[in-house]
Amino acid sequence: MPMPPNGAKQRRLTYTENRKYPGVVTQPRHWVRSSPDGNRISYLAKDDNGIVQVFFISPLGGEPVQVTHHNSPIQSTVRWNPKGNEICYVCDNSIYICDVRDGPSFGKARRMTPKTAEPPLCPVWSHDGKTIAFNRFIPNGKRLYKQVFLLKL
Repeated sequence: MPMPPNGAKQRRLTYTENRKYPGVVTQPRHWVRSSPDGNRISYLAKDDNGIVQVFFISPLGGEPVQVTHHNSPIQSTVRWNPKGNEICYVCDNSIYICDVRDGPSFGKARRMTPKTAEPPLCPVWSHDGKTIAFNRFIPNGKRLYKQVFLLKL
């Protein structure tokens, strides 16, 4: 693997060993993501009820902040919109958008697609913030084919 640049240092940000469900989840497969301004890092972890939710942590450290409060687990990686004021993800076999602006709307999520038998996959926000692309399996005869869908906002 390529080596990090000379002088690069790593340090631990999360200390969750005393939580009821410690650590970052490995399922669903996901990657930590930075907000566009670099002030927050999103990741998935279980809440105190054992449900996978979105959490934020500052790159400077501190306490993690639980962002989402769903009754069913997050099913995908998290993507930030270009302005950094919303995130999207898959939950309950639907695409959701969650407001992450500081204030009373923080953590308010809304379902953007109907619930389907198979969950959408890999949502990604367009650079202009007006569209979310995602995959979905569509049956054709006895086979399922992965197709690309666009959600115009």
